[in-house]
Amino acid sequence: MTPWVRGLGLALGLASAAPAAFGQGAEWKTMEHHDLTDKSSDALQTVLWRSEIADQNTYVSQKLGRDLQGRNASMVALVQSFDFAAKRVEVSVLSSRKCEGGANHNASGPEHSLCPLKIALTEAGQTRVVAEGTGCFVEAPERDAAPPHQQDAIQVQFDPKQGVLKMRALLGGRWVPECTRSFALSR
Repeated sequence: MTPWVRGLGLALGLASAAPAAFGQGAEWKTMEHHDLTDKSSDALQTVLWRSEIADQNTYVSQKLGRDLQGRNASMVALVQSFDFAAKRVEVSVLSSRKCEGGANHNASGPEHSLCPLKIALTEAGQTRVVAEGTGCFVEAPERDAAPPHQQDAIQVQFDPKQGVLKMRALLGGRWVPECTRSFALSR
């Protein structure tokens, strides 16, 4: 067996073990889907996604010529938060025109998309974005989804001691390696 083949076997073995090792430690939470169509004064709309919502509203009203009737253009965000030591960490992934991947055809099955991600820290009543990047977005499972897709979700975990937020995706009963991410948060 050549060194290259042995190396490939080791890499594949470690890759298959990564989700199990990644799952140990602090509690994993499933991200919740939030429809941003109705305007709100929460941090999700006023801090994390304010400019993206304004951009989408402008695109829909001016480029597409649609009347929003005092509402936001259709957008969905995944959200989850962690409270610790009088602080709150909130992570969100936005399904927007800036997402990459994901099928857009009625004959395709559920897929993930790579979308804008922001992480905010709230402390003493002030919320600020402490990290930005991309994260996976998965649509909420449909009621009549095939059994492997009934648990499709994005999950996050936060370790306050290390200041690290981890993310993973379950799609069709399997962990999606390209959705496994880790973010070190500035404090």
